[in-house]
Amino acid sequence: MISFQPLFKLNLIIGISLSILLSVAVVSATTTGLARDPFRSSQPLHQSDPLQAYPVTQYRVHGVAVLVSKAAAVIYTPEQTWHLVRVGDYLGREQAVIRAITIKGVQIELGQTHHWLPVLQ
Repeated sequence: MISFQPLFKLNLIIGISLSILLSVAVVSATTTGLARDPFRSSQPLHQSDPLQAYPVTQYRVHGVAVLVSKAAAVIYTPEQTWHLVRVGDYLGREQAVIRAITIKGVQIELGQTHHWLPVLQ
């Protein structure tokens, strides 16, 4: 007579081990953000530029670098990130255009008017 009991125990152990491994994999993927919701797009709906996501008044100029032919300014956003901007770049929801960067700050054109964003002291 052939006994199938050891084979059954082996299959049971393998089955339990696989189910534990799969459970651990699903839990770790869910907690680390690797699991994907099949009903949501894998692409974000809207990737906004942090330099154009807020009103112009919420941005702060933290420094400028003015060379003979080029100038750049460091802008601090409400998202608490730093960005380097140059003349011609857009700033704010209002699509203000950076027209000049001097040691005083950043001059922006908003519609037909020009405004200064001073460098913070």
